[in-house]
Amino acid sequence: MKLLFKSRNNHKNKMENEERTSEIKNSFPEKSHKHSTPENTLKKYNSLQEEKNILLKENEKLISENRRKEGIAEIAQFLFEYHIYTLNTLQSNFAEEQGKNISKQLKKDLQSKILKILLKLDHNFTEQIRKQYPTLSQNNLVLALLLKLNCKIDHIAFIYSATPATIRKRKSRLAKLFCPQNPKNLYEFLTSF
Repeated sequence: MKLLFKSRNNHKNKMENEERTSEIKNSFPEKSHKHSTPENTLKKYNSLQEEKNILLKENEKLISENRRKEGIAEIAQFLFEYHIYTLNTLQSNFAEEQGKNISKQLKKDLQSKILKILLKLDHNFTEQIRKQYPTLSQNNLVLALLLKLNCKIDHIAFIYSATPATIRKRKSRLAKLFCPQNPKNLYEFLTSF
């Protein structure tokens, strides 16, 4: 199921990339090569360099979008597996104390695995945040990464096994920490890294 999901996403991403590349190529007018003087050759070379730079920038954007989409898909798949595992654990006949210990361990495993996925997804972001805010806790760093990926409050609440109201409070505290003048610009601040 996971492979089918990934292959479908990869095919979809490839098709989107091909469409964008063809749109970019079609947006540049073709030039005639009738009068080839050194000045025309230089102009042609400069225009080709500009086209190349534009295509390289577009390619970088597409690569980063694909990484982001793959990371979100990986997190979603892991959350699905975690949810099934949790349901299976609840159905078993463990004692209540053993269930609590397993639940704590699952939460730790979940957060550490999500952190690994997120760090792999956007390593520069975490380095830059750590430089500007060295006292930022690991939980707040994970929350910032999830908010940067534009995850819904309900999904974040599921990850932390908390209520959405608790996550909203933590989000507002982060906003006050990162941008005290205008806390509503938290997403813009996080995406600026």
